[in-house]
Amino acid sequence: FFFQAEDGIRFLVRSRGLGDVYKRQVLDGTSFEEMAALPVGSWPVGVFWNPVNNRAFVINEGSNDLHVYHGRNHGLLGIVRVGVLPSAWWWDAAANNLWVVNNGSNDLTVINCSTLAVAATVRVGSGPVELAAGPNGQYLYVSNATAGTLSKVEVAGRRVTATIPVGYRPGAMVVDSANARLWVCAEGSNQVKVLCTAGDTVITDFDPGSLPVALAWNPAAKRIYVANFFGNSVTIIRETTGLAGEPVAGPEPARFFTVVARVGSRLRLDRAGVRGPLSVHDPAGRLVARFAGTEWRTAGTGAGSYFITAGRPARPVARVVLLD
Repeated sequence: FFFQAEDGIRFLVRSRGLGDVYKRQVLDGTSFEEMAALPVGSWPVGVFWNPVNNRAFVINEGSNDLHVYHGRNHGLLGIVRVGVLPSAWWWDAAANNLWVVNNGSNDLTVINCSTLAVAATVRVGSGPVELAAGPNGQYLYVSNATAGTLSKVEVAGRRVTATIPVGYRPGAMVVDSANARLWVCAEGSNQVKVLCTAGDTVITDFDPGSLPVALAWNPAAKRIYVANFFGNSVTIIRETTGLAGEPVAGPEPARFFTVVARVGSRLRLDRAGVRGPLSVHDPAGRLVARFAGTEWRTAGTGAGSYFITAGRPARPVARVVLLD
């Protein structure tokens, strides 16, 4: 881990000595000499550096606490008790609060980074492991691995406003703020779920590989990278727009519906209120077909789900499910 202290960059390295006693070695970012060895709690799992107060927060999973150090002289400023098995965290820069996920006690601890006081404890679902901030930072999403749900938590009100089913053992999450989407690894079902945060609904899912455990978002190329633990692979998913269930920008099409048909069918679409050519995409965003009239001839297209979009930017017009 690294942090930016007032007088330069510092690297904090976790090491284990005899008897499972952990310490933090502070290395100078220029010379990489050891500057200090900091005693911390049991089983430290991460460190957060607060740029407002120039403090380093060490999260200790085994001792259920946070050790807080000064970023310049490395002095211990305090120990903050949290819930059972803290595992992840998020910093609310506007309020200067640190939110900590406690896997063992099914809650979040909210810590004032200036006073080191616990400001609130928020109950969530069973087995929380990760959290991610929504597009505007007003809400947090907490993945509850045991419950198979996400808890949507209002940051200002410090309360759960929604519980969203997402599949077996949800874990890592990443947010596409530009398109108001939340991507979630459902590890136990080997899927990645995509939610529309405007309505907190699952709009599509992918089967990237065996045990997806981590996500990375490339906004420039609109790519999602999924690490598959058992598959020894990384799956790259291209993001598309205009999926069913998402809010539609601009005038609504006169009709938005789901069609179920057989492979090889000729599908006629009511184009009332829809102008221009139509495009057909698969759930990964790949272009399958284009047509300018009212009929899509599906011969040569395999069974599965497809999305028909219109206009630029693309707007959803229909979802088509083709059966063998």
